Amino acid sequence: MRTILRYSAPFAVVVAAACATAGGNGPPGGPGSGPGSSIGPGNTLQQQPDATLSNSNYMTSGPNDSGEVLGADGAVIGTCVLDHTEADGGTCDPMCNQLQENGSSDYIEPHPDDGSALPPGPTSALDAMFANPSTSGGPCIMDPPDGSLFPNNWLRPRIFYSPSQTTGTVYYQIRIHADNQANDLIVYTESRSWEIPKDIWQGLAATTWNMNITVTVSEVSSTGGTATSSQVTFQIAPANANGSMIYWAAVGDENGFAWLEGFRVADEGVSNVLTVPTGPFSNAATNVQWQWSRDSGGNLSTMNRTLNTPLTPTGDAQCIGCHVAVPDGNSIAFVDFYPWDGVVSSVNPDADAGVAVGQPPPWLTPGGAETLSQGCLGMMAFSSDVWNSGSHLVIAGTQVPKNATNNPWAEIGGDTNASNLIWIDLSTTAPPTFVSDAGTPLPSISIPDTPFYANQGTTYDYIARPGDTNSASTPAWSHSGTQIIYASNNAPESGRLAMGSSDLYTLTFDPGTKQSTGNATALPGASSSSVNEYYPAFSPDDRYVAFNSAPPANPMYYNADAEIDIVPANAAAGTTVTPTRLKANDPPSCMRTEDGGPSKSPGVTNSWARWSPEYPTCSGLTYYWLIFSSSRLGIPFTATTTPQNFQKGNPNENTSQLYLTGITVDSSGNVTTYPATYIWNQPISATAAGVTWNQSNHTPAWSVVEIPPPQPAAPPPPPR
Repeated sequence: MRTILRYSAPFAVVVAAACATAGGNGPPGGPGSGPGSSIGPGNTLQQQPDATLSNSNYMTSGPNDSGEVLGADGAVIGTCVLDHTEADGGTCDPMCNQLQENGSSDYIEPHPDDGSALPPGPTSALDAMFANPSTSGGPCIMDPPDGSLFPNNWLRPRIFYSPSQTTGTVYYQIRIHADNQANDLIVYTESRSWEIPKDIWQGLAATTWNMNITVTVSEVSSTGGTATSSQVTFQIAPANANGSMIYWAAVGDENGFAWLEGFRVADEGVSNVLTVPTGPFSNAATNVQWQWSRDSGGNLSTMNRTLNTPLTPTGDAQCIGCHVAVPDGNSIAFVDFYPWDGVVSSVNPDADAGVAVGQPPPWLTPGGAETLSQGCLGMMAFSSDVWNSGSHLVIAGTQVPKNATNNPWAEIGGDTNASNLIWIDLSTTAPPTFVSDAGTPLPSISIPDTPFYANQGTTYDYIARPGDTNSASTPAWSHSGTQIIYASNNAPESGRLAMGSSDLYTLTFDPGTKQSTGNATALPGASSSSVNEYYPAFSPDDRYVAFNSAPPANPMYYNADAEIDIVPANAAAGTTVTPTRLKANDPPSCMRTEDGGPSKSPGVTNSWARWSPEYPTCSGLTYYWLIFSSSRLGIPFTATTTPQNFQKGNPNENTSQLYLTGITVDSSGNVTTYPATYIWNQPISATAAGVTWNQSNHTPAWSVVEIPPPQPAAPPPPPR
């Protein structure tokens, strides 16, 4: 059963006025589409007939009286906005009048984002300055991009732009228009960004979804001349999103210089989610409290091996690597520093079991903790439908050979051993093999460790992959628990992927026996010999897989030329499937990086797409949301001589930021993708010990996981 656990979102709109349906046009391919209804250059493709899935796995009913959409088994799988008449709470008869702030639809922004001065008033004089602007050579509107689509309950858009004027002070006019609104909203500012006020955004979400909303940004210099303008449109979907997004924030690649941040849908700030006890970003309230990490000799770690400082207590985690949400709704699993032990920690400050942030969750047994902490682990995957009181399994890649002769912490093999798939029982009743009778971890282990390997088949085991002799890395496990998709490759390194070749393979899996039930086969549309395919992620209904696609000329990890595609997850072996390239890969054509060069894909490190946990069908369209990371802003890692910094500020390696995009699928299987909007609440710099670094935000997880709410704070500065 696919159930979306629900919690109180910062705001959610499930009531809409009659004017929302009177003149509303749906997204391309949806009901009500027609001339003038397109929201922009969406990428609409028809799936191959023989690749279309049976509807039995993802059929949905219409919304109930609360707007909730139920799956075929009655589980809640999302929320749609409902239509209501004016008598039921609507505000539009016949036109809406929500594009006004403090009773005015024409005003000077009193609180500029960047603290700039206010344009010279009154607004009547400014109106005259911007009369009849030229539509040639206007400012570059970088966000929202033309044709973008927002969840109905998303945080209000932040419009940001770069000027084409180069002399004097530049004044901006921002105009918001929608056909169902009685007036345009006109705002004046000298700032290069502006957020739609919350009350206006909530009003638009309630009444103006499935309709074009036009943003016009005009500029004029204080030195005179003709105003110029640029224009984009976006739409608000009738579908909500849900869950928390937890991402890897980093200012360097050394221990203590990366941590986890996160936010819930509609949060305008971010939370500190999880940190490590050493390094400048340590935080007692969010530090990992783990005492099982071992060094490559199998001894409990005693020193932070990059900072050369003692670990207190012994066995503490040193860094946070690739992470994934646990289906318990309270925890995150991740990979620690070399030799790549596994760790799991609570991130919910209000967990029912009273487990503090950073502590191991209550379902984790000592034997499970020991098995998870074995060396040479790679990326991990969970299945929500398999997770229950009697089964707490995780699947991971491992570079420990199946017939190892050494202890698993010493089997790193130069960090490039072949990788296999492994399952681990995190709640095993088998006792740990490295503790005394009193339960105190022993400082060392025997080599080889016969008791640990004797638990193979009980606490962990290897997953057979008949038909594939390559390495198996970066697994994705379907929500149903019956399918694993992974990167079949010849380039494993440190649990990641280096230089080589990679295709996606699919494997049927029986959660009961914990073994495959057939041959591993190449995934149609994601196994091309001309590109590498890796980092798969199942959609919440297991209908599609998103993945990285990149030419094989460079290492796969943090490949600047990577792009994101999707394919059906269950196309029959040998079927011809053309992958759908997401429109979200492309930055706005006018966009420039921080050094002034063009921002264009491939070349902007589009990577690691993760799906929202909801997929409601509203008015005939199924809505999916994805978050991913991209370096399209072109902000380099801070150039310093400290060893903690990525590449010491190599100008060819830029930080990544997070972006949101939508995908819609109609009843005929037509897939439409949309440009990506920048998620403006994320910090792009971090300060500790008096030093400020450019911050990279990468590898997001999107799931129903409770995290601390963000502290009230001013929005971060807009991208430069």
